[in-house]
Amino acid sequence: MASAILADNLRILRRRQCLTDCNFPSRPSILDSNFRGDIWIAFQDPDFLTLFHGKQRLVTFAGTRMDCVALNSRLFELRQAKPRKKCRR
Repeated sequence: MASAILADNLRILRRRQCLTDCNFPSRPSILDSNFRGDIWIAFQDPDFLTLFHGKQRLVTFAGTRMDCVALNSRLFELRQAKPRKKCRR
C-alpha cells in the first residue's frame, strides 16, 4: 500500500477497491428480474405451503390457506417491481 507522510499526524493512503466491485459467486434470487419462470406458492394439506418454480418443488414450510393467498400476492408484487438503483458514488 502506497503512502506519503505529509506531516507528523497526517498520512494519505491509496484507496482500496470497493468490495461491491468484486464478483462473488452467489445463489440466484427468485426476485431477480433475470430469473425466468413462474414462481408460485401452493397450499398442501395439513397446513403446509410449498414454493414452486414451474413444476419443480423448491421448499415446503408451515402456513395456512390465508397465508398462501397473501404470499402469492406479495410475491407477484415483488417480482413485478422495478429493481433498485445502484448506489451512487
